Amino acid sequence: MWVPGASQMPPSTKLCIKIILALLCQGRLCQASVYRIQVPSRVTAQQGLCVLLPCNFTAKFNSSGVAYKYWFLRDDDRDTSPAVATTDPGRAPREPGGRIRLVGNAPDDCSLLISDVRAGDKDRYYFHFVKGDFKYSYQVTQPLVDVTELMEQPVLKVSEVLLSGQLVNVTCQAPGTCSGTPPQITWTGGFNYTARNISVTLANGSISYSSVLSFTPAPEDDGKELVCTVTYPAVVGVCTHRAVRLHVRCRGAGSPPGLDGAKGLEMGRSVTPPSSKRIWRPPTDRTSPEEGEPLRRKGEEEEEEKEEDVTGREATGNNSQRKTSTPMSKAREGDRDTAGSELKRDWCQRWDSQSALWLRC
Repeated sequence: MWVPGASQMPPSTKLCIKIILALLCQGRLCQASVYRIQVPSRVTAQQGLCVLLPCNFTAKFNSSGVAYKYWFLRDDDRDTSPAVATTDPGRAPREPGGRIRLVGNAPDDCSLLISDVRAGDKDRYYFHFVKGDFKYSYQVTQPLVDVTELMEQPVLKVSEVLLSGQLVNVTCQAPGTCSGTPPQITWTGGFNYTARNISVTLANGSISYSSVLSFTPAPEDDGKELVCTVTYPAVVGVCTHRAVRLHVRCRGAGSPPGLDGAKGLEMGRSVTPPSSKRIWRPPTDRTSPEEGEPLRRKGEEEEEEKEEDVTGREATGNNSQRKTSTPMSKAREGDRDTAGSELKRDWCQRWDSQSALWLRC
């Protein structure tokens, strides 16, 4: 390093300057460009959930001795204050139980996990590393952990339309994936049900919590509100919920009138009208509006004509095996066709879905 006027300095002065520069390079002036930390300047967490502060650092890892990692609050003294989290078994943490702890096994990993986040966790933190005689505090970079109220809601998985009398399963997944205190999931809805809690461990070590509710809906459950509430017992007064309105349809909804189509209409499902080509035969005590004659007489006449025609054909086949018809039989066949067409024309009808009535064609 060039020093102004160094050529005119006595040798003893030059030696003193070299010693001073060497001592400074062992301090923070030279280490600032050698030892670094990579960490977000700010992370946000919701009360009751958890937050991960990812972190990596560089240090003098080749030093002899056991490596220890520490996290302190910004105003804490590294030598006398209890650490927020540490891997040193000889230093008691600020809060026992492991709610705030260091995660990651890599030598350069300084990631910090805070579970069951509380309002008091909002602060700035700094990292400290010790290995043998080497000690260094990364106080230049102090990330902020910001804490807000719980805004996230549970996730409900339920079919849009439920079928009456058929067993259904509804899933409620709690917000966040943490490995802290398990949340309590409860259901309300005003009907009988059974529920079971499910926890799934993810690849990063966190846990997803959910509850599966099983019940059989009835027609009277249509329109009821099903509510899933998630409470975090580790933080007083922290809970969240989500509600859904059930839509229950009857099993036979959509059948033609006369069966259970009335239930389908009542439940809001449209009824499919039958084909307009269908012939509906009226009761025998009703009369044709045009003929003014009981229809049962025409029916009897048709049966008599059929019997006479069959008898005549059998007799003709036995006597002469001829296939020709007499003028009288042709007239009877014409009368029968005319009567049948009149009956179809008079009583052919179609279903009108708007008025919910049978209309004549």
